[in-house]
Amino acid sequence: MKSIISLCVATAATALLLAVVCEAEWTPTKIDNKVLVPDTSLIDSDTLKEVSADKFLFLWFINVLNEPVYTSKEPWTMFIPKNTGIPKDTNFQKDAVFTQRVLLNHAVVGEAINIKSLPTTPAKTLSGETVKFTDNDGVRVNGVLLTGEEFDLGKGKVYIIEKYIIPTTEESQGAPTPDRHVLKEESRSKPKEERRRNQGFRRHGGGPPRGERKPFGHLPNREVLPGSARGTEFSEFDILAAERAPGSSSSKSFIESLMETLESRKGINNEFVNHYREAGLDGVFAKDQEYTALVPTDEAFYTHYPYDWGFNPFNLNNFTQDVILNHFIPGRVVLEDLPDGEVLSTLGGRLIEVTRNNGRLQVNGEDVIFESGTEISNGRVYGLHKLLFVTRERVQKLRLLHGDLETAPLLGSPWPTSQFLSHLVNRLFEDTTTTYFAEYLNNTNLAYRLPAMDESINPIKYTAVVPVNGAVLNMLYSDAPDPFLFDQELRDSLILNHIIKGRLYEGDLLDGTRLVTLANNSIIVENKEGVVTFNGYPVLEAFYLYNLGNVFLLDGVLGVTDQDVVDALNRAPDDIFGLYPDENTPLSSLPNEERYNTTEENSTFLVDSFTTTTTTSTPTPTTTTSSSPSSSQTTPRVRVETRTEISVSRRINDGLAEPVPVGEEGVAHH
Repeated sequence: MKSIISLCVATAATALLLAVVCEAEWTPTKIDNKVLVPDTSLIDSDTLKEVSADKFLFLWFINVLNEPVYTSKEPWTMFIPKNTGIPKDTNFQKDAVFTQRVLLNHAVVGEAINIKSLPTTPAKTLSGETVKFTDNDGVRVNGVLLTGEEFDLGKGKVYIIEKYIIPTTEESQGAPTPDRHVLKEESRSKPKEERRRNQGFRRHGGGPPRGERKPFGHLPNREVLPGSARGTEFSEFDILAAERAPGSSSSKSFIESLMETLESRKGINNEFVNHYREAGLDGVFAKDQEYTALVPTDEAFYTHYPYDWGFNPFNLNNFTQDVILNHFIPGRVVLEDLPDGEVLSTLGGRLIEVTRNNGRLQVNGEDVIFESGTEISNGRVYGLHKLLFVTRERVQKLRLLHGDLETAPLLGSPWPTSQFLSHLVNRLFEDTTTTYFAEYLNNTNLAYRLPAMDESINPIKYTAVVPVNGAVLNMLYSDAPDPFLFDQELRDSLILNHIIKGRLYEGDLLDGTRLVTLANNSIIVENKEGVVTFNGYPVLEAFYLYNLGNVFLLDGVLGVTDQDVVDALNRAPDDIFGLYPDENTPLSSLPNEERYNTTEENSTFLVDSFTTTTTTSTPTPTTTTSSSPSSSQTTPRVRVETRTEISVSRRINDGLAEPVPVGEEGVAHH
């Protein structure tokens, strides 16, 4: 692990954003050899998202809570910077010690500081340094302005600040340090344009335009998120089918009045308002026509939101449009005056039945909130305790079809900073046909090459092309040890030659496309009548790895030649050969070896074979035959599934649709 001095020296040439006082050594405050932390389970991540300060808590999880911690029961204070104030230098997060130091410098344990009565004594942070409070054109902590947004959580207080607090040694020790290196803050770059999937994806040869490409698996437009451009690809609902009445020039429309009414009900109908705006349905409602709204409470939406990780159906824009529209009825309808059993049609084309049960007014069997009927301009509004037409069965079906939108559980091992690799190695160990590649990956330390986020804290997706056991076995010699196990250079080359930055779907695999791996080698795609090959090797199967990336199984090994294997064996020390059976020892047959016959007939790529990863429990170690590599003793195959203790997540936003590699890194012209 790099020291703070080495970090500063290495990054001086890049004009690091942080003005850092470097020390020879630094360790966090610990109790019982565990990092002391405040009780962040009290912090609501959605509340931070509303004030654009939620990224800090995510960084806190993967850089502080990724090791044993001691959660203090004492009062505490946290100063959380806005998302725009997070350090954007590429070296931030790469050095684990330095990143942890910066984050802990924003937390104080032992006191819930009251900023309103400006403290006169400095407070000590968990990084071991002090913070001072001043009133200079607004309250400031170590010169950083407080925005005025604060949250009292009982024994804890959270204050939002404009940007991160720079660690300083002078304030904590009272004297300058001889090895001080101050690196100036560079100017902020302009915001990046919104990136869309496959922007910059170049291909060789002819082919249909992007909009006409055949979808991979079951998801025609896999990463359409709320707020994005509307499409008609979602089979359940076509927004164009909704009748659009002509508008008029009357004063206040039904929608304007409805939004004003719902926004005045603090904490009751926020989710309905948010999803309505995300769905972009204003054009469906005529300004001079009357409507009736059946508005579910926030709790009705929470029922279908995942807790920290999982599948959120409202990440599907057309699903959101369908649900919202089916809670509107054309015309001003007084439900109380309708006869029992009256059937009405919604704007989304579904039917609702008005009934009475023991004096309770119901629509489709769900209670209408008592006396919730309210007259508004050009219509009426009623309240519901539950969503209409949304069942667990429907959500489960969507999850199976759209598994690449399912948020992955955060893993504490083996590589917390590379969730894609951590999930990949576990998934491959569970499949008896990919245990060789899984073991090689388990013995590498390439997480730094596959970070979960870029310098702007935006998620990065990947594609893994995994050779099956039979393909790997063809590279090995029966009378020699496995060179991929003892030769790190060869092993790392194998892994990097099978990973591509960016998420690839079948629609991206056009005939003649050239892909570029992390090893900077080319993969030429051939797509002939449904048979997809990479450098001539057939693709056998594919599956989603949550929202992290996609995986293709391949009957071949890319980027590593037989000569590479021979060279590695020639470099091996003699004592390694003495540990291996002689050439007369037969190799055991591989498990499920016949599953991947390489004949052209069954190497046809099947769209329906694209499956969804659903593993959520700790897998048992895979038992392999004598020909399979043994488990590493230094890198145990233990999957630690870490559940955040932040809040019950109400809404999951996975960010913008991630493009297949932009620029020169992932896809190049052939």
